[in-house]
Amino acid sequence: MSLSVPDWLEKYSGPKNEPSRTSREEVFKLLQEGDETLILDLRNDREPGYITHSIHIPATEIGGYEEIKEKVLVPIAQQFPKTRLIVVHCNSSGRRASKVGGWLEDYSREHNTAVKVTILHEGIKGWLAAGAPFDSLVTKV
Repeated sequence: MSLSVPDWLEKYSGPKNEPSRTSREEVFKLLQEGDETLILDLRNDREPGYITHSIHIPATEIGGYEEIKEKVLVPIAQQFPKTRLIVVHCNSSGRRASKVGGWLEDYSREHNTAVKVTILHEGIKGWLAAGAPFDSLVTKV
């Protein structure tokens, strides 16, 4: 059973590093360029919509840094082996995205992986508020 977001935030320590933040315009461009960019949606509930072809792993189902490989990196590598950039987001890309993105960044640095990490600036709220052409990559719920 998943913890509530506030309980999850309190239970698990923060990362050593925080990845950069990337604008929705840059992420949109990267998604159009190929299949090396993956969107990781950390929200518990994907309403009112989500970026099409994103992978959904609620942050509250990740039991801290110790589970980042098993719960995030292995499933991504199995389903999307060409991934070289993971763009994480939650509603506003605040605390959940910072924590999980940071754990991914820490893991990447410690294990010298080829996968880079960034946070979608303003999260899904910013993406959905932008309208066209961003909504062309959204699946409405």
